[in-house]
Amino acid sequence: MIDLQQMQTFVLVAELGSLAAAARRLRVSAAAVSKQLTRLEESLHLQLLTRSTRRVELTEVGKSYCEQCKRVMEEVEAA
Repeated sequence: MIDLQQMQTFVLVAELGSLAAAARRLRVSAAAVSKQLTRLEESLHLQLLTRSTRRVELTEVGKSYCEQCKRVMEEVEAA
């Protein structure tokens, strides 16, 4: 089962384009953010992000999943 917090972290990383920036916003370490993303990708059996030392980029699957996550998060907030 997918963790809502992992989805939120993924969306934040996608929006900010950086693990470090997302970590600062969430007030956790970049390693903690990376672990959340790795667990999410492993549970989905998909690569959502392409990571480099300076930035992250969404894969095509990641772009689609990000939009789905945003809709789910909106639904959760509305409920």
